[in-house]
Amino acid sequence: MKAICRKEDNCLIGLIGLNDMGRYEQYKELEYAIAADYRRNGFGAEAVRGMLDFGFRKLDLSVIAAWVHAANIKSARVLEKCGFTLEGRLRRHGRDRGDTLCYSILSEEFLN
Repeated sequence: MKAICRKEDNCLIGLIGLNDMGRYEQYKELEYAIAADYRRNGFGAEAVRGMLDFGFRKLDLSVIAAWVHAANIKSARVLEKCGFTLEGRLRRHGRDRGDTLCYSILSEEFLN
């Protein structure tokens, strides 16, 4: 995990990372969280785009996936703004028995 810090004062506002889920070498899953007081300011999208750039250009990944609680509409919107495609919905997948949305983006989609 990497820190997400506000540029003007280096204040920690969130975390982001690419996790190896044991699928294959060029596949990672994106995880991120922004503190409630800093949401809806573009920090999430900026951090996600930066991590996509790092993952595809530096790590030579083929696909980056992300899983979002279906109720977390704002986080799903961040992924969509960053070019992710909704792959599907897992019903009652979460520990709270809520649905999970599956997103992914391919390297060629991001790099073009």
